Amino acid sequence: MSEWTVVPRSGEAQETEPWRELHRYWLAKHVDGRPPARGDLDPVIEIPRLVANLMILEVVPGGYEYRLVGSEIVAAAGVDLTNKRAGTGLRFATVAAAWLDALDFVKTNRTPRLLYSHLGTEIPAINTLLLLPLHTPDGEKTKILGALFRQGAFDPALKVENLSVREVPS
Repeated sequence: MSEWTVVPRSGEAQETEPWRELHRYWLAKHVDGRPPARGDLDPVIEIPRLVANLMILEVVPGGYEYRLVGSEIVAAAGVDLTNKRAGTGLRFATVAAAWLDALDFVKTNRTPRLLYSHLGTEIPAINTLLLLPLHTPDGEKTKILGALFRQGAFDPALKVENLSVREVPS
């Protein structure tokens, strides 16, 4: 498989799956056992090579909306999802229920989830998505930090055929 689609700093080799780096960052930001709030994170300064892969979803009545969508996600989706409702794109129709169920699980259980999407049997490409709950201070809407990492090359017009959801391994 080809390299992960992550913007590396010059001369930096990709040594591990990038979702693990984001997961470690998120864990390091925990305070007294609770996940970080959105305001506790500064990815542009602290994890700049992952910024293009990040998304923030906000819980809204009846679902979720994308509030921040990195350029790698826009490239993979073929459209900017900012301020759009999660699970409504035609390209993702076959996996929309699984995607929304994973978001519901993260919101309800405050537990991360790792998702893998495949683009068909003939295409050796995989999207890895990491969903991380964020702490919600009083008066703020619930948010989920997510990241998409592509491995392999594919046409953004291809439909996602399946989505598997897993616990995040330690």
